Amino acid sequence: MENIKAKVTIFGVPVAGCKPGKTWKDAANLAKNWLTLRFGEQVQVEYIEFLPPKWKEFPKIIDLINKGEAKIPIITVNDEVLATAGKVDISQIEKHLLNVGVNRI
Repeated sequence: MENIKAKVTIFGVPVAGCKPGKTWKDAANLAKNWLTLRFGEQVQVEYIEFLPPKWKEFPKIIDLINKGEAKIPIITVNDEVLATAGKVDISQIEKHLLNVGVNRI
């Protein structure tokens, strides 16, 4: 656990808009697998299904959505918002991790 340098959180809902039958959880699992291959145990990836009552734990995310400044999925790294573009862009996450000093294994 001490090796963790970054925590990536992907907030989604049960159904993804990208393809029928696919979910944001599927996309988050793909990202987790890829980032684990690239960074190992340095990066923790968590998927959170953003539904009540869980969303009350994330007032910053609720505020972004209420202001119309974000759409699901929302990606944070170390609790800072990285992406609100409505997709899980693994290359964007990887580039950010490299920029904040997480090295590939």
